[in-house]
Amino acid sequence: MSEAGFLGRLSDSVMDVLGRYLDVVSRQLDVSPNYVQPVSGAFEEAEQLYLRARALLRSGNVRAALPMFERARQLVPSFQDAIEGYGEGLDRAGEAERATAMYETQRQLRANSRGPAPDRSFVLRRVGRMTSEIAEYTWLLRSINDRPFPYVARGNAHLVMGKPLRAVVDYVAALGCDPTLVQVVALKGEALAMMRRYDEALRAFDEALAQRPNDPDALSGRAIVHMACNRMIAADADWRRQLAVLPPERASARACVALRLADYAVARPELDRSLERQPKEPYWYLYRLSAARRIGEPLLVEPPQESSAWPAPLLDLHAGRLSEEAVLHLADNADRQAEAHFQLGILRLHHDPGCSRQHFERVVELSQPSLIEHSASRHELMRWKL
Repeated sequence: MSEAGFLGRLSDSVMDVLGRYLDVVSRQLDVSPNYVQPVSGAFEEAEQLYLRARALLRSGNVRAALPMFERARQLVPSFQDAIEGYGEGLDRAGEAERATAMYETQRQLRANSRGPAPDRSFVLRRVGRMTSEIAEYTWLLRSINDRPFPYVARGNAHLVMGKPLRAVVDYVAALGCDPTLVQVVALKGEALAMMRRYDEALRAFDEALAQRPNDPDALSGRAIVHMACNRMIAADADWRRQLAVLPPERASARACVALRLADYAVARPELDRSLERQPKEPYWYLYRLSAARRIGEPLLVEPPQESSAWPAPLLDLHAGRLSEEAVLHLADNADRQAEAHFQLGILRLHHDPGCSRQHFERVVELSQPSLIEHSASRHELMRWKL
């Protein structure tokens, strides 16, 4: 069979295979009513179109692939795989200018989407064509289903794409092949936490840490579960332990852990080291400004204004170039709203503590426990109670 025929059959069957498997296992898992699987019918259709287009592109049928990529992009404008694939197809068709526009769109989408912080699990920080990976591992599992690796790899791709129920299904299958895979137990904990099944997530992290007590990824995951369950003392204990085991060369991860603890004196030098290694990362400038203001140090040199993309408005806020109202207007999703309120809380802390407290309370209302600003705000609020 030709590669196009092989991949075409794959794209036709992969969603059906996944759907049947998911239905059976999700009933056994008794999915929490608080969890809504963030996969729409439009996204499922876009995934199938993308897979068919990739098959055609690989076989050399560029002209047939292009409208499928375009339709997938129209269905889900943020579908980065489809945008990148469309750019590749346009490149092969000799339409360099349009291809460049697609690559730039994909680059901007990636730049404007804040991924997990560097202190989080390495799996969550992955980038790549996850839809293709899922399809290829699904096809592989039709002939090799007694080894853990394909399940783990597909589960990781599902987790990165924000499909934790599917990730749990694969991690359970992988552990059925090899129950000794401690790292997979921790990844199952991450997926369960994403589904807000916190009791089960905690059991998974406890199991993983009983065998690998100094695993920084598992400590991070368990700390966030504790924070979600309002167990701040337990969360802090795990973050302090994570900070102790993270090596000095992982300065950005250490900085993020210290920020979660609202320990700005510890975060400050780690942010300096992070900027030495990533001088164009705007969040390190932003967090260094926050830490400097919080511990009363002189304000530092601002980053070059290379982009107006988020979080640039927050840097403009610190510089006095943008008003509170303007920043909140530009914060176009809940996480950005939370980030904006956190920075406003920091800025107002010394001259208007009551207003600052309101901003920190708003951060907690808006954000998920995995956001750095969530736990930092919880710590700021705790200081009012002491």
